[in-house]
Amino acid sequence: MIQNNVHIGNNIFKITEEAKSLLDGYRSALYDHLKSFNNSEIIIKEIEYKLAELLLPCIDNEFDFLTEDDVKQAILIIGLPDGYTIPDLQKEQNTEFQKQSIYDETVSSLSEKIKDLYRDIDRQQIGGVAAGIADSLKTDPLWIRLLLLLPIFFLSSTKVPMLTFAVAYLVGWLLLPEKRNIQRDENTRIFFRDKENKIFGGVAAGLSNYLGIDINWIRFGLIVSTYFLNELIVLYAVIWIVTPYSRSLKDKFQSKGVQFNLTEIEAYLTKTFENTNFSGQYFQDLYIKFENTNVNVSPLLYKLARALSFILGSILFIFTITMVFTSIPILGISLKIIPLYSIFNYVSNDIANEVLLEYDRNILNTIQYSIPNTTAIISAIEFTVLSVLLFVISTSLITFRKSVNNTVLFALITLNVVFTILLLTALNMSVHNFDNQATHKEEVLLPLGAMPLDLKMEKLGNLPINETKIYLKSYDGDKLKLVFLQEALGKTRERAIINAKAIDYSSKIDANTITLGSHFAFPRGVKYRMQSMKLFIYVPHGKLFTIDNKIKKKIAEQDIEFEHYDKRRFLVFDTDDICHSFNKDDIDDTQNKVQFSKKNDHNVHQDHFNSSFTSTDKDKKLHIRVTPTDSLEIYGNLNVDITFDDDIDFTNINLNSDKYLVKSINGTLKIYPVSEENDEEEHTLKISSPKDIAFIKFNGKGDLKVAKCSVDTVKFELDGKIDADIAIESEFLYTTLIGSSNMVLNGKSQKAFIFANDGSQIEGKNFITQEVKAKAKGVSKIEITAKQNATIFQTPLSKVTILGDPIHFEKHTQR
Repeated sequence: MIQNNVHIGNNIFKITEEAKSLLDGYRSALYDHLKSFNNSEIIIKEIEYKLAELLLPCIDNEFDFLTEDDVKQAILIIGLPDGYTIPDLQKEQNTEFQKQSIYDETVSSLSEKIKDLYRDIDRQQIGGVAAGIADSLKTDPLWIRLLLLLPIFFLSSTKVPMLTFAVAYLVGWLLLPEKRNIQRDENTRIFFRDKENKIFGGVAAGLSNYLGIDINWIRFGLIVSTYFLNELIVLYAVIWIVTPYSRSLKDKFQSKGVQFNLTEIEAYLTKTFENTNFSGQYFQDLYIKFENTNVNVSPLLYKLARALSFILGSILFIFTITMVFTSIPILGISLKIIPLYSIFNYVSNDIANEVLLEYDRNILNTIQYSIPNTTAIISAIEFTVLSVLLFVISTSLITFRKSVNNTVLFALITLNVVFTILLLTALNMSVHNFDNQATHKEEVLLPLGAMPLDLKMEKLGNLPINETKIYLKSYDGDKLKLVFLQEALGKTRERAIINAKAIDYSSKIDANTITLGSHFAFPRGVKYRMQSMKLFIYVPHGKLFTIDNKIKKKIAEQDIEFEHYDKRRFLVFDTDDICHSFNKDDIDDTQNKVQFSKKNDHNVHQDHFNSSFTSTDKDKKLHIRVTPTDSLEIYGNLNVDITFDDDIDFTNINLNSDKYLVKSINGTLKIYPVSEENDEEEHTLKISSPKDIAFIKFNGKGDLKVAKCSVDTVKFELDGKIDADIAIESEFLYTTLIGSSNMVLNGKSQKAFIFANDGSQIEGKNFITQEVKAKAKGVSKIEITAKQNATIFQTPLSKVTILGDPIHFEKHTQR
């Protein structure tokens, strides 16, 4: 007896040579018998799953194997293809199937069945408790689930039944053992939703299979019954949630109460094939017959039908004309063509003045501009298509003949259905106000070996989210640190948190190669279009590494460049966060070329600038001239005065202290103290630049004065106790204040985003912008002038004041 391993379904069995020969012959005959049907491979695979289910009870332990009689018994249960025979079975068959049937007859009382309860993992929805109870009682899990949900309908009177059932369910979830690959009673009918014939969830199609009634009668009965019993909507939704789809042909057979064997499979496939051909041919013949048939009716009946058609067509035509004249002004208002307050031009002055005294025109403008343009455009198209369709139908009824051919009529109906669906979707999306923000941060530390690090990336940000940014930085550590930052908006704080946690990140490690990636698991209802994703890669100081073209391209988008870098060179960060590149052939000389000690800051700095500035040490003053840059970061206790002069070629820096360092890192000019100790002495810093600076960050305390700055986009970040006086002209202004900073804004911009936190204050009554989005948290205050649109977010203790009487104004209070 030779034993072999054979795959049946998703299982591996040990099997004798005779049994394997019998199984191979059955598989070949089965393929020849079903190959003429559509999806024959899927059906044969389902039959193999059934075979595996029947053969599993024949295996008691890992050393057991299948015999020829075991395979024969399973084949006879499923059925034999035409022309295929097997030898007669031995009369003595002490198989597990007989043992199971004897056991089922012995265990007949309900009390004994309850003692053997378990959780059915294969058919679980939540925990598998209801599915396990149903399998033990030989009934449909749907009835057990509905019974467990029944206490919810008594919530209005008492919560005791619901709490009792919930506690009992949790206890069963914790204490009952779980079972898989259960041998099930195929005589038990189980309800499944039908995915193939679904319209809303497949419940009606599942009822059609379960009850054996035509699906059209089921749907008609549900629609009529829902009109009288509104509770059926809730019951429909509950069944939709607690029942699964039929995942296989076997599930569909069990729902209909039909044995899953070869005879029934062949009958089902033949009937399906005939019905498919019948449907197409039937409707085609019916259409030809209808086109070519001349119906002879009596003159009286013909005149009555024509008169009734004329009356209905006239009513529909008048209704269509009235709808057009009524809807055109509404569409004009939604498309912002007609001002909403102009409707008072058509009423008396007394009524108009009375209404406008109570409701200001700005409120009417706010209501009008709260309608999204996309929704308005889709509404206009849908109205046009519907009007044309109604005109066609009404004129056809009036004249008692077709006004257009069938193709045009079908196209109008199709367009009307499509734009109705789009309009409903747009209306559903337009009611969401995303006025809460949440940030989800995940930090991962990956150990590194002695070999150089190879960083790669695959499919990061491969979804339509707003933006994906990658930042490559260094830090003082010995591991690779990955920081994933996901920002999201939501209608509520809880929804914003769910949106922010919607992306799962992953990384693949292979020797010294780390491949960054992400897989996405969006929960139902997550608005991923409102998200912003960032990835920060922190490489240890002195660690040699390389990056692939995908990461290099992402970094280049943030204006970070590595001089003369290609795939034949290594990168390395020194302790000043300056990135150097070396040929791979010069690894041994790397430590001699780059110093990784804080004591050599000035030397590294000199090499980096290539003598592009000069400094003196007279009277402890620092005079530096550097290449112009558009980004500036300042740290410490300083009074800063920034001016702009087109007649100079370099950025001049004058500082009355030698306790600060000036460095240019990745295109950003950084000024920070040498020592980390608190310096209470206030120093003066004057910067004169030949070009406008687009980004200014000040962390510390002191004063900041910026002369008139003209740039397309400018961003200010102030953190600490800083008094700022800013004059600016720009297309877009982005301002963030944290701590107890104060800012006075002067000038103008087209768009502005203003954020203040803690106890900061922004005074912008002399600053005029067309559109502004202002957000205040903590006990901060914002005052700004807006002309067109203004959207503000504030907490109960903060305050945002909008001057200038904007046309569109939105106010959100976050609690």
